Amino acid sequence: MIPQTRPLWQRFAVFLVPLMAANILQALSGTVNAIYVGQLIGVEALAAMATFFPIMFLLLSFTIGLSAGSTVLIGQAWGAGNVDKVKQITGTTLAAVIVLGIIVAIAGGIWTEQILSILGAPANILAIAVGYARIMFVCMPAFFVFFVATSVLRGVGDTVTPLFSLIMSMVVGLVVTPALTSAGSACHRLASMPPPWRRLPASSPC
Repeated sequence: MIPQTRPLWQRFAVFLVPLMAANILQALSGTVNAIYVGQLIGVEALAAMATFFPIMFLLLSFTIGLSAGSTVLIGQAWGAGNVDKVKQITGTTLAAVIVLGIIVAIAGGIWTEQILSILGAPANILAIAVGYARIMFVCMPAFFVFFVATSVLRGVGDTVTPLFSLIMSMVVGLVVTPALTSAGSACHRLASMPPPWRRLPASSPC
């Protein structure tokens, strides 16, 4: 608990500085991932990621709105000392985003190609965009839960724990993303090569 004898600007700084740092790290993480993909795979993969951005922005906007509303209610209940009300709001919000995430994962996973076709994805990147979008759709339940959980913590005045969790996830991403990107690029090159039995006639002396 922050002592109430501290000046108001110090109490604001304790709450706002971790919040601003988390927002900066989120933007930086997306930029770094885009650099990885563009440099290790190529422009088409980067374009495939950009094709999914309108859908991601739509889902993120909905989640931000839901999280903001629950954060206000949780802050009011926490300030009033009503812990039971905080638990009720948290449980209801988490249940809602889990159900929404499952619906998005199932619908998006099934109709990924149709959704991207409606968005006008170019034919030369459609296959890559479908693979990327399908993975993102399937991961949406976990993303929604993580986003709401950090919002709940901010609602009770804890902005440090979400910052630490974001730093940990960013460090893991900095290590894992290049490895997975390089492996995926290698697999794509292998898949694009002709199978061995097609090369046999060309190398045969007959």
